[in-house]
Amino acid sequence: MDLKEIIEEWVNGILVADQLDNELFVVEVTVTGNKALTKITVLLDGDHGIDIDRCARVSRQLGNRIDEQNLIETPYVLEVSSPGLDLPLKLKRQYSKNIGRKVRVLLTDGSTKTGRLEAVEVDHILLVEDSKSKPKGAAKNAPKTDSPAVVPIAWNNISKTNVLVSFND
Repeated sequence: MDLKEIIEEWVNGILVADQLDNELFVVEVTVTGNKALTKITVLLDGDHGIDIDRCARVSRQLGNRIDEQNLIETPYVLEVSSPGLDLPLKLKRQYSKNIGRKVRVLLTDGSTKTGRLEAVEVDHILLVEDSKSKPKGAAKNAPKTDSPAVVPIAWNNISKTNVLVSFND
């Protein structure tokens, strides 16, 4: 098992021990750096979000375990945080918690769709497209559609999805 897998296993164990596993989940663990300094980044999320106190508690427990087990012999930086709105969604569970929010979906063909995330299904998401969007393949001067369309987007057609900040909702 490599360092990343060990860290992820330990974090999941911490979440279970703290009885946070039903609400919190690991989005991503990255290990970067060089021989002189290792940086470990753990991104956590929750079905109802995550606060800084929970991130700090997981960070303390993980840091203690790393030190007790002498997992990393060189200096290291440990960062435990939430993904934030600037990072794309990675897990279906993140999509589910963002139902009702405005998102921008970059498709594998390079096109984008923007709208409200309506539903998360086994093989696709449903997006209520912005009424201001133009149909795919429409000319630049083509009229915009008036009514929003509900569009299914298959998971394998999604390159990345970002939640958009909206101050009007």
